[in-house]
Amino acid sequence: MIQIAVAGAAGRMGQTLVSACGAHESFILSHAFEQPGHESIGQPASSAGIGPVITDSIDGAPFDVLIDFTSPAASLSSLTFCADHGLRAVFGTTGFNESEKQRMTELSERTA
Repeated sequence: MIQIAVAGAAGRMGQTLVSACGAHESFILSHAFEQPGHESIGQPASSAGIGPVITDSIDGAPFDVLIDFTSPAASLSSLTFCADHGLRAVFGTTGFNESEKQRMTELSERTA
């Protein structure tokens, strides 16, 4: 089983990812989080009410791969965490400026 974390779990893409984890036998949703203060914190990540509850931090339940479709600033923060902890990450975030792209390149040299 590959343990997945979803950043922005309450958003439209986040909910699609949460559902996809539940539909694939090789994946398990082990962690779901949102930005601090989000109204969904403490609620089940899945609309079916199963799986983890949404937290306000990437630092929580263990995971193998992070999937992030959030914002450039949030994605860079998540990538820094992943690089520092030897975790893999997949980003679908758009809108990075040149400085942010450079930082992503630097961080991606430390993790997959």
